[in-house]
Amino acid sequence: MSDETNSAPSNLPIWVNSLLNYEDDVRTLLDRALEYRFDGEKTKKLLREYSENSRAKDSMAAVYFSVLDLDSFFEDVEDEFDEETVNRLKSIGDDYSQLELELRAIYQEKYLGKYNPLTITDAEISHISSDGHPYIELSIYSGDTLVLKSKDDVAKILGMLASITHDLDNSLSKTPSKWELTDHDKDSILFEIAHIQKHLEEISETVGVNIDGVDFDELVGENHD
Repeated sequence: MSDETNSAPSNLPIWVNSLLNYEDDVRTLLDRALEYRFDGEKTKKLLREYSENSRAKDSMAAVYFSVLDLDSFFEDVEDEFDEETVNRLKSIGDDYSQLELELRAIYQEKYLGKYNPLTITDAEISHISSDGHPYIELSIYSGDTLVLKSKDDVAKILGMLASITHDLDNSLSKTPSKWELTDHDKDSILFEIAHIQKHLEEISETVGVNIDGVDFDELVGENHD
């Protein structure tokens, strides 16, 4: 179960009761959100305001988990409530499955303290210069909201990603050790590091750069602070 679902059991009765008590209001809101769904920022704003200010603000989490269609969630609901409640939530999940990305972003903002959590990346060759140089158009989304769009050459895009990882390392190193990573967190980080390394090796092969035997400490030290 991901970090999104770790808090589900303790909060589940509050979330589900809110949805059951105000289902008509919630469905009206979600129908409006579907009308806006091709404008990701407008959709998120609508859902965010509802989750913060409405009398059914706790219902958004129940909607989100219903849309995820997790067996573990519905099992918990049946234990706390009954099969009829499970069927009502499954119906809501089916009806509003198109809002999954926006609901995920709102859930992560409200319950996990995130902001504009990144959900989709897209990169493609935008154009090729007269001398054959490819330019990459990179788009990053939170839900259907575009949060970053950049067009640059391959080295500059990779340089941006290197800067992100460098700043991340600096931030973790300078932060007082008041935080502690769980084994699940460490496994997730290890997986993503392996994922990054795998893709970097594939990129080097694609562009014809031989990295075998390269002293990366020496190479980076020569070209960067």
